[in-house]
Amino acid sequence: HFELKIWICVSVDFGERQIMTKIINSITGENQSNLDPDRLQKVLRDSFNGKRYLLVMDYVWNEDLEAWRKFKSLLLGGANGSKILVTTRSRKVASIMGTKGGSTGYNLQGLPFEDCLSLFMKCACKEERDKHPNLIKIAKEIVKKCGGILLAVKTLGSLLYDSTDEHFWEYVRDNEIWRLEQKESGILPALRLSYDQLPPHLKQCVAYCSIFPKDFEFDSYSLLFYFKMHDLMHDLALLVAKDEFLVVNSDCQSIPKRVRHLSFAVANASRNDFSSLLSDLGRVRTIFFSTDDEKTSQSFIESCISKS
Repeated sequence: HFELKIWICVSVDFGERQIMTKIINSITGENQSNLDPDRLQKVLRDSFNGKRYLLVMDYVWNEDLEAWRKFKSLLLGGANGSKILVTTRSRKVASIMGTKGGSTGYNLQGLPFEDCLSLFMKCACKEERDKHPNLIKIAKEIVKKCGGILLAVKTLGSLLYDSTDEHFWEYVRDNEIWRLEQKESGILPALRLSYDQLPPHLKQCVAYCSIFPKDFEFDSYSLLFYFKMHDLMHDLALLVAKDEFLVVNSDCQSIPKRVRHLSFAVANASRNDFSSLLSDLGRVRTIFFSTDDEKTSQSFIESCISKS
């Protein structure tokens, strides 16, 4: 039905250039990040011109109405029947990007309780569930706290896999982490409980991930494996990183003294003046720049290094 099928993860970064590049890369299979904005717009319009397309914009967070209106004008060249599907956890985003008729789309419900419980027990129990009636009772209370969120159910079920220690199950059920301030997903406490069971050296690895942008693809040669970091895992990394890791953006006014690991990955370092932040980086041990920002100046990088 659709001549073009494009799926991109938008996440926090709604920059017009970045989204155009992702769409074009998805269509052509080639990295076009070196093109200037005018050339990107032409390639994008030519790609859509007269074709019926399906564009999935996954995990949108930007709530700037004007930014969406401006970008939407670039998508109008497709044939009748073209569709744009947006996923988001923000009701405001759904309202902004909704149809002209005022529809804000579909509010997806969580997995039904019985299905959640069944999945949880499959993840947690190596043996038949009926052999552990006390654990089933505790499991029901844990599953209620997961709020129908599939990832939370699987995470905690896997955490308890092959454990018949009722005290450990009660520890998960009654842990104060459930009282953490919740985002709409309600997933962070479940991920944090799993994180707390990691050995110390792996906890440091998770925290270190906070300096990378959401959905960052790790290079297989430098980290020995290749994967895309889920947005929720990035949220967890930010939670556990506390004050030692800082991702710099255009709103950043200063770099706290406790920061040891610094990231300009989402800051468009070449297009913002961060010189006032570079007065004292003597305590910083890591400075991360995005390889996608080909315009990051050599002088800016050298300035960061000289102050560290």
